[in-house]
Amino acid sequence: MFKKFIAATLVLLCSLSIAVAAEPSSNRYENLALGLRLTKPDSWRFVTAEEDTQALQRLEFDSDELKRKIVAHKKPLVIMSQGAELQAGINPAVKVTLESFVGLPEPNAEGVLKLAAIGVRQLTDAKIVSLADAEVAGRSAKRMTVDQTIRTTGGQEYPVTSVVWIVPEGDFYLLVGAAYLRGDQATWEQIQQTLKTIEWNSAPVTRG
Repeated sequence: MFKKFIAATLVLLCSLSIAVAAEPSSNRYENLALGLRLTKPDSWRFVTAEEDTQALQRLEFDSDELKRKIVAHKKPLVIMSQGAELQAGINPAVKVTLESFVGLPEPNAEGVLKLAAIGVRQLTDAKIVSLADAEVAGRSAKRMTVDQTIRTTGGQEYPVTSVVWIVPEGDFYLLVGAAYLRGDQATWEQIQQTLKTIEWNSAPVTRG
């Protein structure tokens, strides 16, 4: 269950978020404590933690226990969604979370994706497309791409590509997750452009 939880967390942290109407705001996100900055596309919007929880509640999981754990998991630092108004469908999203390597069997980016890969293979209608090296915020990172089918409690199904980047720094790592409807090249290009804007200048203190 632990491996499956890790995999589902990685995949669903970047799964599609329900679009909810919001007032226009700055395109820039900044966390002074972490030295973390990024810029969203003009047409996207920032999503609150409450909205994200509502979106997760509307997704189907392999079990009720797994759903409870995912919904209760630590919320991302920042979430952005492509949609600007309430609608019946679901919209591409990017989420950034700070996680710790402490307690993992292999406390590094490769170890996180190794656990995730084992778990993804246990999920219904999900398959790993690729594992690759990457660069995010000037740091060496690892990337996993997963094709999956997202199901809602209303019975709808959406073919989705989810991409996860693991960006290590000492005992911590940024988990950057993104998802979009499979084959939507224009949205994928927007996600890649957002990734290029990420700056991370002050990571948390590591163990002595």
